[in-house]
Amino acid sequence: MDIRLVAIDLDGTLLDANKEISQRNIDTIGKVMEKGIKVVICSGRIFMGARIYSKMIGTKEPIIACNGAIIRSVTTGATIHEELIDVGECKKIVDILHNSNIYFHAYIGDSMVSERMEFSTFRYSQINERFPEEDRVDIKIVDNVWDYIKEMGNPVTKFVVVSEDIEYLETVREKFKEMKAIEMASSDKNNFEIMRNGVTKGKALKILAHHLGYAMDQVMAIGDNENDISMLQAAGFPVAMENGWDEVKKIAKFVTRNNNQDGVAYALEQILL
Repeated sequence: MDIRLVAIDLDGTLLDANKEISQRNIDTIGKVMEKGIKVVICSGRIFMGARIYSKMIGTKEPIIACNGAIIRSVTTGATIHEELIDVGECKKIVDILHNSNIYFHAYIGDSMVSERMEFSTFRYSQINERFPEEDRVDIKIVDNVWDYIKEMGNPVTKFVVVSEDIEYLETVREKFKEMKAIEMASSDKNNFEIMRNGVTKGKALKILAHHLGYAMDQVMAIGDNENDISMLQAAGFPVAMENGWDEVKKIAKFVTRNNNQDGVAYALEQILL
């Protein structure tokens, strides 16, 4: 086995329940990189929300963000790959969400835009307090997300819809099933995410691996949730978290410990070190 690239999800995988990276995970990733193996973050988060964690583990490799809608260099900020939702489709999406009276936010450029300081926007505002200004996610609370999209003239990389009413959340998700121009996935049981059709972590990982000069059988991927399935399917060596979805575990060649027990470190120690 010749693994040269490791793609790691954040929430539920590298991050523990407190949204922190353990020292063991940091140290073990460092040992892997010392062997010449590249480590990349592959997250549903906005680029700025992933970059701080990339810094923490010491990798200079590009980040896959927004479930694969963006691949961007950490060192230069240059965009390697980007797929945006068509503006017309954004209008349809926002209309459905407004009519459903449900929380949502959109990733527009480097901003997280919502009409409510709840759920993700509130959580990110708390997380921001831990970090210096240059590493904080830009949160904008606006009167109307669609008006903001029109004003900025900048299409969306991803919408995130959140509710603790899981049954209602699924009802809202069903309203988008007939839209051919979008892709949907979930990063937790209380949300679903909307991207441009064809956007997945797996597709982006293939693009990045090719960009870096690696074959997919040289790639390991570690994840836990629905939005990680394509990434694990694409990788030559897929690893699932113990806390992950059953569908994710079925794909995996190795199931590691959970995200509160240094599962990433354990997998890397067992397989690469």
